[in-house]
Amino acid sequence: MSTTAGDEVAAEEGRLRRHLGVGGLSAIGFSNIVGSGWLFAALYAAQIAGPAALVAWLIAGVLVTLVALVMVELGATRPEGGGTVRWPLYASGRLTGTVIGFSVLLSVGATSAELTAIVQYAGYYLPWL
Repeated sequence: MSTTAGDEVAAEEGRLRRHLGVGGLSAIGFSNIVGSGWLFAALYAAQIAGPAALVAWLIAGVLVTLVALVMVELGATRPEGGGTVRWPLYASGRLTGTVIGFSVLLSVGATSAELTAIVQYAGYYLPWL
């Protein structure tokens, strides 16, 4: 039975479209940039650390670049659908894969945090908002 399930997964993988054009890549980049993370992070970092927050942003940029390079390598060596969840499963087991998968599912609901950040920033320029 597990062989049949494996065959079904392989058949579904074959049907995935493995091409990203300029529009798709732009949409992915835009959706990752415009979010509550950069809005609230800049606000709170400037309030707490002042100008020294720039150093923290530079260090974070280097660390994120390292993670991005690992993700690029994994994507090149194991091009599978749902890689963000499958790679932790392969590397660390079922528990880690489940926790990562659940956290990805929860991140879909983060839109309210992004809207809160946008309204808070817009309130400075549009006080009636």
